[in-house]
Amino acid sequence: MISHELEALLNDFAKLPTHEDRPLTFMEIAGYPHYEHVCSNILAYFLDPEQQHGLGTLVLDALMDVGESGPSNEGMRSNLSVEREVYTDAGNRIDIFIESDTHASSSRTRYTRV
Repeated sequence: MISHELEALLNDFAKLPTHEDRPLTFMEIAGYPHYEHVCSNILAYFLDPEQQHGLGTLVLDALMDVGESGPSNEGMRSNLSVEREVYTDAGNRIDIFIESDTHASSSRTRYTRV
């Protein structure tokens, strides 16, 4: 026979949520322990306005403003996608590929250990 206190404890335990939504941790964003991809994963996370960082297109807009294209009033907001590890028809790999209805950009990230 289970004591009343133990039964109450088990009932309380059963009421606990089984899954709690939470923001991604820094290490999950970075793709730890795959160090060769850490920088690209972090950049892609902050460049993607759909991620949970709450910055919208701020990082992407800032990058476009300092890039070769100069400041852009229209931005890359329409049908924007940020992809990692995109393979080309020639078999090359693009670390970060950003595409919208009006723009496309790619990045090859270099890593240097200090």
